[in-house]
Amino acid sequence: MIEFFMKKGLLVILSLILFSLFFFMLREEKDGRLEIHQKGSSFIEGLKIVNKKNGATEWILTAQRADLSENGDRADLSDIEMNIQNRGITLHAEKGTYVMSGKKLSVEGRILARGKSYSITSDNVTFDSSSGMLRTDSKIVMEGQRFSVEGRGMDSDSAEQKVRIHRDVKAVFYR
Repeated sequence: MIEFFMKKGLLVILSLILFSLFFFMLREEKDGRLEIHQKGSSFIEGLKIVNKKNGATEWILTAQRADLSENGDRADLSDIEMNIQNRGITLHAEKGTYVMSGKKLSVEGRILARGKSYSITSDNVTFDSSSGMLRTDSKIVMEGQRFSVEGRGMDSDSAEQKVRIHRDVKAVFYR
C-alpha cells in the first residue's frame, strides 16, 4: 500500500513539473513573438504635425504615409503638404524625410511651393523650422504675375523675408 501512495505521489510531482515546464515554454514563445513584432517596420497613415510658437501655429505638416525609423526620431514621408501659416505659403512634395529632434524637413521629387502672388518649383528643398531657413542646391524656378526668376541653389530666410539665388540666375520682368 505504501508503494501505491509513493507511485501516486511521484506521478503528481512529475505532473506538476511537466505542467510548469509547459507553461514556462508557452510564456517564452509568446515573449519571443512580441519582440519580433516590435522590431518590425512601423508606419502611420494620415500624419499631421502642428508646430506652434507662443501659442500661435507656425506651420502644419501633413503626409499621406510616414514610415518611422526604429528609434522613432525620423520619418520617411510620402505625398507631403506643408502650410506655413504666417507666410501664406503651401508646399507640395512627393516624398521627404522629417527629423523630429531637429525639426528639419528634407523633400525631394517635384516640389511646388505657392504663395499669394508667386510659385516656386524645384527638385529638392530642406526646411529648418528652428531657423526658418529654406535651402536647395538644385535648379529653382520662381514665377510671379510680373516676373520669372530661375537659377541654381537658393537660401530663403523667412525672418528677413529675403531670397538669395546662388548661381546661373536668369530674371525676366513683365510689364
